[in-house]
Amino acid sequence: MMTKLALSLMLVFFLSPLSFAGGIWVYDANNQKLGILIGTSDDTIEIFLPSLNRPTEILIGSEEQTIPTRKIGKINECWSTLYKDSSCTGPPGMSGEGNEIIYLFKPPDRKAFYGYARVDLTKLTKYGYYLDYSSGQCRAAYGGAVDGYPITVVPSDKIPFKTPVAFPLKFRYE
Repeated sequence: MMTKLALSLMLVFFLSPLSFAGGIWVYDANNQKLGILIGTSDDTIEIFLPSLNRPTEILIGSEEQTIPTRKIGKINECWSTLYKDSSCTGPPGMSGEGNEIIYLFKPPDRKAFYGYARVDLTKLTKYGYYLDYSSGQCRAAYGGAVDGYPITVVPSDKIPFKTPVAFPLKFRYE
C-alpha cells in the first residue's frame, strides 16, 4: 500500500504539467481559487499549489473537535517542531510523513508560519529537542535525538489564497 507521502510526491510530479493541460481545480464558496485537487481524507482535502510547486492540506472535517487548535477551512497544522538546542530556538526542523506538504506551524508564544521540509537525505539532521505545542515546553527528544529535515519557511503572502476558506467547496475542470 502506497503511503500518503509517496502518493503526494508522485502526484506533484505528474500534476505539474496538468496545470497547463487541465485538471480539477478547487474553489471555495467565494470563488477563491485554491489549487488542483490531489485527494481527500476524512478530515482534509489535499491540493497542489502550482505557484509554489508544492501540495498542502485544508482541514474540512471534524477532527478539530479532538485537537482544539485546528480550525476547519485553514491549512492543516503540524503539531511540533524540532530544534538542535535546549532553548528550542534557531532554525526549526520536522520529521515524519508529509514533509513535502506545506503546513501551518503555530508554536505557543511564537509567530505562526507556513513551511515544509524537503525530503533530502543529504539534509538529514539530528535534532535533540522538540517544542511541545500543547505545553509550550522545550523537551529533550526521545532516545536523545531524532532524525529530521530543516523546514523551509513559506512567507504567508506567497500562499495563493486566504484562510479560512469558505464552504462549500466547488470543483471545476480547467
